[in-house]
Formats: sequence, structure tokens, C-alpha cells
Amino acid sequence: MFELSARLGVNCFLVLVAAVSLGRLVPHLQAQTQQLETVRRELDQAEVTHTRLRADFDRYFDPTQAGRVIQEQTGYRTKSERQVVWTD
Repeated sequence: MFELSARLGVNCFLVLVAAVSLGRLVPHLQAQTQQLETVRRELDQAEVTHTRLRADFDRYFDPTQAGRVIQEQTGYRTKSERQVVWTD
């Protein structure tokens, strides 16, 4: 009878320790989950910004588009182009 009581007491103690440990870990897990979501949102924003900046970089340093970029920024036109003005 004493052996059964001792086993039951030890097992109850272990269950209590496990429950307390889980109770302390749950808030930590929730904080980590929130932090992970924040990092994921920031990563998504950084990827969007990176994609836009990469597209701009490729556009400005692409030799085939250099003429178009110069024309957009300065209004320069080649001699073969003529300006068309529509009037009513």
C-alpha cells in the first residue's frame, strides 16, 4: 500500500511540474509567434521594396534603355524625331 501511495504521489508531483512548466512556456510561445509574424511582415515589405529598387536599377543601367531614360529625364529628342502638336 505504501508503494502505491508513493508512486501516486510522485506521479502527481510530476504532472504538477509538467503543468506549471507548460503554463510558463505558453506565453513565451505566443510572444515568439507574434515576433515571427512581425518579422514576416517586414520581410514581405523589404521584398517589395527590393523588387522595385532592382527594377529601377536594371532600368537605369540597362544600355538598351539609356536613350529612353535620358529622354524622360531631360526631354532630349533625337534629330530624326519631330514634335507633333494637335490643334482643333
